[in-house]
Amino acid sequence: MSYGELSRQVGNLRKSKNYKNALPVYEKLYHQYNDKLEEFDIWGYAFCLQKLDQHEQALNISHEGLKRFPNSDFLKNTYSWAIFSLHIQPGPVTDREVFFKAAHAIMKFSDPANKYSPYTLTVFAVIDLLELNYEQHAQSILEWIERLNPEYLDRTPYKFTNKEGKKVVNASAFEKYYAILVKALYETGNYETCIAKADEALSAIREFHNSNEIWIPRNKALSLYALGQHEEGVEILLNLLPRRPEWYIRMEIAMAYEALQMWDKAFKYGLAAIGQKSPEGMKVNLYMLLARLYRQRGQHREACLHAARANQIRNEEGWPEDKEAIALIHQLEPEFVSPTPSVTVNELQLIWADSAPEQDRHQGKIKSVFPNGNAGFITAADGKEYFFHQRDFRGKKELMVKGCSVTFVLVEGFDRKKQKPALNAAEIEII
Repeated sequence: MSYGELSRQVGNLRKSKNYKNALPVYEKLYHQYNDKLEEFDIWGYAFCLQKLDQHEQALNISHEGLKRFPNSDFLKNTYSWAIFSLHIQPGPVTDREVFFKAAHAIMKFSDPANKYSPYTLTVFAVIDLLELNYEQHAQSILEWIERLNPEYLDRTPYKFTNKEGKKVVNASAFEKYYAILVKALYETGNYETCIAKADEALSAIREFHNSNEIWIPRNKALSLYALGQHEEGVEILLNLLPRRPEWYIRMEIAMAYEALQMWDKAFKYGLAAIGQKSPEGMKVNLYMLLARLYRQRGQHREACLHAARANQIRNEEGWPEDKEAIALIHQLEPEFVSPTPSVTVNELQLIWADSAPEQDRHQGKIKSVFPNGNAGFITAADGKEYFFHQRDFRGKKELMVKGCSVTFVLVEGFDRKKQKPALNAAEIEII
């Protein structure tokens, strides 16, 4: 069979996606008519190898082809995909040097405007690795995400069915780009650009996923705070709180009110934040915030206890001591410094209880608990039902069962199903 006949035959097999039968024909063509091979002959061979998961061979054929046709976008693409399959995609990174060398090669050979290239996937894979130590790599994350042009990115949300058979919808590449960019801009101190890009995202994206409707405006709010625009920042955070009633958002609201010297509001949100469940190691800044607020209220002993707790956590985590905490203790109660006292959370909880304003408590019973145990509904004595999170249940999780009699307070929340504000149960205690 002549070169032309073989080339047409194998081309038809490839176009019909019959890669397995095409491969031996390509091998025959490659060895018998090597000196006559055209660009698409070599590309088709590499393409079939790639489709059949023979990535090393696909890499070698693409590399040989690029020696003959150095400007071939098709061969550059198969070359890039082979590198991606061998060094980027497999799973946990064991050799960072090889990983980054591969990533830079893909940046060189693939076209960011070509939606069928591995360019965008590679950028996201690099960022996933760098995010494992975000604080150290924030600037690198920013540099990598800025390699992408949002005009080239797919705006279709990614849909799939997980192992449990549940349908999942994740952010599109376009939405993911903005979420990463806005955070990186904030973390690297590019506050004005962060605000501009957040506004750009909020205007361009109609439906958010992966809680980006929270994270993007939150980073905008924190950037406004960093620029001294505390009122604008706290307004955004207050709007987010019903949707995301997390301790760190309450802490950030408290810090904004502290900057505005609105002490009562700062204290209210600071106390609400410290009362929510979360790992102690994450609350160092919150303890120091409360230390400053107690000092401002003239409660020096309480201020020192909170500063001491902040330093105690730092010691337990192996972090350097907080100079602000040491200075505060020295200033207010010098005899409290050496040795640093051991402050228990139970001891501080008594202080928080004495400091908290009285709230009306309601009685009711747990109506239901979700199968995952993370939330449920309480039926109050008046028959009204209120949603609650497990984090707001003050007791062992195994006691959070249907029919359990409880007392609770009402806090502002957000009904995601109805997409409107609602009252939720919190500070739930067993009767």
